[in-house]
Amino acid sequence: MNNASPASSISPRKLFGIALLLLAACALPFFVSNYSVFQFSMVLSYAIALVGLNILTGYSGQISLGHGAFLAIGAYTTAILMDRYEIPYWATLPISGAICLVVGFLFGLPALRLEGHYLALATFALAVALPQLLKFKRLEEWTGGVQGIDCRACLRMRKPRRHAPNSVPSLCWPRCSRRCHATAGVACRKP
Repeated sequence: MNNASPASSISPRKLFGIALLLLAACALPFFVSNYSVFQFSMVLSYAIALVGLNILTGYSGQISLGHGAFLAIGAYTTAILMDRYEIPYWATLPISGAICLVVGFLFGLPALRLEGHYLALATFALAVALPQLLKFKRLEEWTGGVQGIDCRACLRMRKPRRHAPNSVPSLCWPRCSRRCHATAGVACRKP
């Protein structure tokens, strides 16, 4: 029987490969177009959501249909902190993660007793209810209602803020791309 921990079972060759992959991901925005950076960032964002779904579905056998709601809560938290409070992108990540943790915990407490189809229906209800909550009149000032959050205000600042998508390159070098002028829908656009 092998008593080695999973961290100690990673060979130096695998660690070198992972480091090389991270280095390539950090250098990627310097060599590809803005749209390609956007696509790679979306792939990484969806990969994060799928890993969470895999943990729930693959290891416990439960079905969740509300992962998009938690992704939206984190995205809106990040956008509100950047737009309203001018907090840099890298500083919003732990705050958004903590808020998603709290919301997930509060949603998970009553859902602990559910399983199978009932859990799927409860998480589906969250996924259906969240867009309606985002359009609620009292939250519309923060969320932008049906129009979403307008980030054009960042272009009027002396130093335009980078509205970076969730990606390894944006964590390594916040100024690695021309995101404020990107054609993808993630960045701020000129008014």
